Amino acid sequence: MTSPDRADYPVTPTNALHRLNTVTRESQSRRFRLPQWGPWSWAIALGALLAIGLPVMALRTLVRPQNYNPQQSEKAVSAQTQVAALGRLEPEGGGIDVGIPLGSIVKTLLVAEGDTVEKDEVLAYLNGYAEQLANRDLIASQLEEAKQQLQTSLGADQAQIKAAAVRLEGVGLPQDNAVVAQQAIVRQRAVDYNQAQIELARFEQHFQEGAISRQTYEQQRTQTNQLAEEFNQAEATLAQLISARQIDLESAAAELEVSQANLERTHGQNKLVSVAQQLALAEAQLEQTIIRAPKAGQVLRVLTHSGESATDNGLGGGTLLQLGNTRQMYVVAEVYESDASLVKTNQSATIVSRNQAFEGELSGTVASIGRQIFKNNLLNDDPAALDDARVVEVKIRLDDSTVVADLTNLQVDVRIDVESDPVEKSARDSARDSAEESL
Repeated sequence: MTSPDRADYPVTPTNALHRLNTVTRESQSRRFRLPQWGPWSWAIALGALLAIGLPVMALRTLVRPQNYNPQQSEKAVSAQTQVAALGRLEPEGGGIDVGIPLGSIVKTLLVAEGDTVEKDEVLAYLNGYAEQLANRDLIASQLEEAKQQLQTSLGADQAQIKAAAVRLEGVGLPQDNAVVAQQAIVRQRAVDYNQAQIELARFEQHFQEGAISRQTYEQQRTQTNQLAEEFNQAEATLAQLISARQIDLESAAAELEVSQANLERTHGQNKLVSVAQQLALAEAQLEQTIIRAPKAGQVLRVLTHSGESATDNGLGGGTLLQLGNTRQMYVVAEVYESDASLVKTNQSATIVSRNQAFEGELSGTVASIGRQIFKNNLLNDDPAALDDARVVEVKIRLDDSTVVADLTNLQVDVRIDVESDPVEKSARDSARDSAEESL
């Protein structure tokens, strides 16, 4: 029996393909067709979904922190609490190479390894010390002689100055008195002469009037002339006294100036200054043959012994010995550059010896952190460790140095507690607590 559909479509290849596509689309539409719900069915389904979903979303909002970040939470949980590094022991300030001139010979070494010395203590004498010491003593004796000669010369010159001053004073006072006395005589002679002239004039008038005889008049004139002579003689004597006084004063003053000039010449000709300079030079040369401790510490190693000459240390000189302050020891830890940002000053550290050079653990505190990146100098025993790592030097001050005072350059293992800083530890604890609450 033939269906009407098949009668309407002739069986051709094109019609057959079209029919196949039509059947396929009808089959797919039947498979994904939604049930035909009414309006009330959809309302009931939506209400049930809201009733279940809203409480769940509110509960998750209350439980989860406001700034919740899964990556930050994972990072806080896995925060690093310690930094491990290799280190070496060294005295406070490091070891000091006490140098000596290149090619010099150590005549006498006064210390040995392990001895404790104070600052400026004599460590050794170099060759030539005896000669420089004798030269210094010779110049010192010459300086003493120059000082004594200067004192003698100064004493003589000062005595001459004093004598000249006394003479100057002695010349002035007596002659002043003589001049004053002569001036009084001159004044008296002047008065007498003036009075005689008046009398002579009166006698001359009386003689002309005939009241007196010529003899009386002549006697008066003779007396007047005598007084005139005495007045002139008194004036001449006064002039002589004044002239002599002036000459004596100038002579005494000149003698005083000569004495003072002699004193200045004595100061200038004395060799005290030059001898003192020679002594300073001799002491400096002597000091070059004496090796002193630059600071207090312990002798770690003697490199040049008595009778040996200094060898080149690569710095233009030789090395006598190595010195260090082992009373306070430090650990120089080589921290990987990736961990350097975690290390802070005042953090606590633990030091152990993998070779059991000392028993137990040592404690210390981070004292300083280097500001440069270096290639590591310490090699790890672990074959998997890096041999060319980039590190930062961190210095750790030991709480007790007595155990390792004799173990300079010992390689140790260091663990730095990066949580020991109060501020950092508080921040990490807060982050850890937040992470635990979010889980």
